[in-house]
Amino acid sequence: MSPRNFARVFTDRFGMTPAKAVEAMRIEASQQLLVSQRTGIAEIAHQCGFGDDERMRRAFLRHAGIALLDYRRRFGGTRDTGIGS
Repeated sequence: MSPRNFARVFTDRFGMTPAKAVEAMRIEASQQLLVSQRTGIAEIAHQCGFGDDERMRRAFLRHAGIALLDYRRRFGGTRDTGIGS
């Protein structure tokens, strides 16, 4: 199957391009790490496969509609220590 045909079939089947699906999985992984770890944002970005923390920040805001640290404060269940600011 050619890459173009794969992308077309994937998009028809899942309603998004393969690249958008990968980004959505990275966002989901970053959400889990943001609430379960006190690791810095740059480290989480690296663990989730983003090129850098700024790319993760933009993608997270686009998908989740909330800033990273606001998400961590809201769903993390712990007080903000300033790590990853």
